[in-house]
Amino acid sequence: MPEPTPTPRGRKAARRWAVRAAVLAAAAFGLWLAAVPLATRRAESLLTARRPAAAAGWADFAHAIGGRSERLLLTRARARRHARDIAGMNAALTQAEASGADPQRVRLEKILAAASVGRLREVEAELPRLLVDYPRDGRDVCEAFAGGYIAAYRVREAAPLLRAWREAYPDDPQAYLLQGRVDEHAGDWDSAADLYEKALEVDPRYGPAAFNLARVHLNRNDPAAALEHYRAAVASLADDTPAAVGEAQCLRRLGRLREAEAVLRGRPTAATDASRRAFAAVGQSAEAAETAVAAERGHIAAAAGRTDEAAEHFAAAVAANPKDQSLRYVLAQTLSRLGRAEEAREHMDAYVRAREATAGLSELLERVAARPGDADLRAEIGRTFLENLSEQQGLIWLHSALAHEPDHQAANRALADYYAARVDDTPKGRRNAERAAEHRARLRGEQAEQ
Repeated sequence: MPEPTPTPRGRKAARRWAVRAAVLAAAAFGLWLAAVPLATRRAESLLTARRPAAAAGWADFAHAIGGRSERLLLTRARARRHARDIAGMNAALTQAEASGADPQRVRLEKILAAASVGRLREVEAELPRLLVDYPRDGRDVCEAFAGGYIAAYRVREAAPLLRAWREAYPDDPQAYLLQGRVDEHAGDWDSAADLYEKALEVDPRYGPAAFNLARVHLNRNDPAAALEHYRAAVASLADDTPAAVGEAQCLRRLGRLREAEAVLRGRPTAATDASRRAFAAVGQSAEAAETAVAAERGHIAAAAGRTDEAAEHFAAAVAANPKDQSLRYVLAQTLSRLGRAEEAREHMDAYVRAREATAGLSELLERVAARPGDADLRAEIGRTFLENLSEQQGLIWLHSALAHEPDHQAANRALADYYAARVDDTPKGRRNAERAAEHRARLRGEQAEQ
């Protein structure tokens, strides 16, 4: 049967629909063209506002809908760096390089990433050049290098950068936050609290400042004041786990145990890469992320008289970080109350051994404060931390010894042994093999010269 011939009226209707479809397609194409630069600018704005996780989300959105400009690809990498996602940053930079991004801009991001995590020996010679060649990136340069110096316990070298940063960028809350952290570690809690409050004046929703101000109040035994600021941090942090643990701690110390339990209900005990980055973003160690939730659940259970449950939580925390000696001591006491004497003795003996091994640590820290360039002191502090208290802190101190004396034998030997013990057939394990070889090469080089 032949197809019916369209009537003139039908042909007109078809043309109208075709025109409408073309208009809609053009509009959609226009929206797509506008969406990428709009999302890119939004990501940049959020980075300036110290919202790296949200910035990464907008940059990823722009990339997902086809954005491939150099500006976007570098913004994605920068957002990942500020969110402390170094693996994500490296992946974004690889894409940027493959897309023909300016090699100097890519190199700048890699330098700032290395500086921000304390790998200063590789990059600190670049600092004067970066401040001159990249004036529009001055804030980023100051932040990465000042944060790196602080992470490496080279506070005197951080001081002029922190001062220049606050003077040049008085509306940047991170500048006040880092100076507050320095003052807090120096024991000047009043100055630290003032600086955290100044950061919150600049940006009332700046979660890391609220978190650190809460911790100062808690250390001053004022859980009610701390609770207010922890709750502000919970409301503003992209990942609120560190602040939620602080909130629960305040409620427990105020005797509000049911509320404390409710705050942590449903939260995973095991740390994730995201939670480690969240703890790092507020100035806490990655090791704190391993134990924080389990430990606080243990304290809440103990306060409620549920000693068996408390022992389970404390045991999980110690298993996650066997070098946390304060938790090991609490676990030993809890097991003793339950009549589990042999287990309690095992943990107490480990605690006593660590205490004996670290008995001189306070004196070493006082001496290195007076002699910050002494690589021998830094290496000794690093080995003490690495073997007894904190692998993360130990590595930082050992690398800081090499920043002052690259061929320091004890530091290179300790690092070579550490990385060699962690080699496997994963990207991280292979990188550990490379690091072990680098440090062993320095040992052989020095011995050959002798």
